[in-house]
Amino acid sequence: MVVNNKFTIDNDIKDPNLIDLLENYSIKDFTKQSAELHKLMIECRINLSKINAPTRIFHSKDDQMVPLKASKKIYHSIQSDDKDLTVYGNSSHVISYGPDKEDLFDKIIKFLD
Repeated sequence: MVVNNKFTIDNDIKDPNLIDLLENYSIKDFTKQSAELHKLMIECRINLSKINAPTRIFHSKDDQMVPLKASKKIYHSIQSDDKDLTVYGNSSHVISYGPDKEDLFDKIIKFLD
């Protein structure tokens, strides 16, 4: 579904509340929030090597918003010996709403147990 000819909502997103959020999000100006997010991302990159706790990273190869290389960078930068990067092939940016969601949830529950 295309919203305002600028923003595409993936067809695998069916939740009407999420669709409404994405439709409304796409028409607002988030300049200040974007700047704050950018600062947070820089701060996180600086501190990635300090992470030594068990870590799970989930990414979709079809993510059109965040490149896979970002997750790979995080994976290789953290110091934990107990880390895993799972790459899904059937979902888009929001894996928890896509066809891979059950496997994602199973892996998260297993990790937290």
